Amino acid sequence: MKLKKTFYGGQVFVGVKETAFQSSFPWRHATEMSKILKNSFLENGMINPILIFYTDGGPDHRLTYVSVQMSLIYLFLIFDLDLICVARTPPQNSWKNPAERIMSILNLGFQSVGLMREKTEHYEKQLDSVNSLREIRKLAEKYPTVEEEVLDSVEPVRILLSNVITRLKWKDKNLKVFDPATEGEIFDFRREILKIDQDIKVTDSTQQDIKKRKLFMSLLNDHCKIAQYIFSVKKCGKTSCHVCKKPRLSNEMFESLYHLLDPEPLNCDKYKSFDQLYGKPTSENYRPSLTGKPSSEPGLPFSPSSQYAKNVEMVVLCSDCDKPRVLYSKKVVRGVRRTQLVNCLTDIQYTCGFSFDELDLEEETHV
Repeated sequence: MKLKKTFYGGQVFVGVKETAFQSSFPWRHATEMSKILKNSFLENGMINPILIFYTDGGPDHRLTYVSVQMSLIYLFLIFDLDLICVARTPPQNSWKNPAERIMSILNLGFQSVGLMREKTEHYEKQLDSVNSLREIRKLAEKYPTVEEEVLDSVEPVRILLSNVITRLKWKDKNLKVFDPATEGEIFDFRREILKIDQDIKVTDSTQQDIKKRKLFMSLLNDHCKIAQYIFSVKKCGKTSCHVCKKPRLSNEMFESLYHLLDPEPLNCDKYKSFDQLYGKPTSENYRPSLTGKPSSEPGLPFSPSSQYAKNVEMVVLCSDCDKPRVLYSKKVVRGVRRTQLVNCLTDIQYTCGFSFDELDLEEETHV
């Protein structure tokens, strides 16, 4: 077997989803990944014992989030992996992810493609009156058939885009389209995490939640490496372990298998090589965001005050510490800009210190 010297190859899979009811979040990603692996890469009923991911830095891939960790741990268990290792790009650096290069091919395929959904049968007037994804979901809570009709209305668009995608190629292989995971599939997938700890609830998603789950906490401590940009789960190799099975790799190979290391500087210009650090204990002490000198300037480009808080009149909940945080703005946020902000908050998990500076909020126009 000829070894390839690049990670950037193989089969490309693309998902086409409706935003309101098929939004991106960790458990959906993990469910869809498990389906792709089962349907496409199983050999003799098993995939290779080591699985490696590299993702962008979005909130649905934030490796310090419990929901992300849980979804990855279950992939580790369901496929009986010896090691699963996931790394993510730093903020605003998703362009460094090699998989992002496929976007140039997709953009070429989508040139001059016009899209228009069909009208729903019963709820078009109600949908015209809503201004955010959150309001669409609330409408679906009031009228249960809204979700089905919305998905049916965009199905022709999904089929059109899927046909375009499957005609595109990467390295002589046609791209493939996978179906979005259903709510039932996601629920069944999440429920399997109970096999680790019966005390875990399907709704557990914060650090405060899992601190009470002793068995799950022991799994994190004994099998996982958790860092800002790296998360990995490795079998312990102990026969008495109630979590993982016997390693599938040979004893010699498994003994030489370690969690992914953290970079450490060799001098002021270079980092130590992989061979110099592999198998040795490393830490995040040299992460640039930790070693940088603290700024004497305030975190905001202006001094926060009650007036600037009144410009937004909104509080968000931190997904890490579960505490409410006040939003400040130098200008009044109303109309179109407020709708865009609400939509943004619907689609992200806010963490303390996050700045909305880079959001492209439209300025209001007055006639």
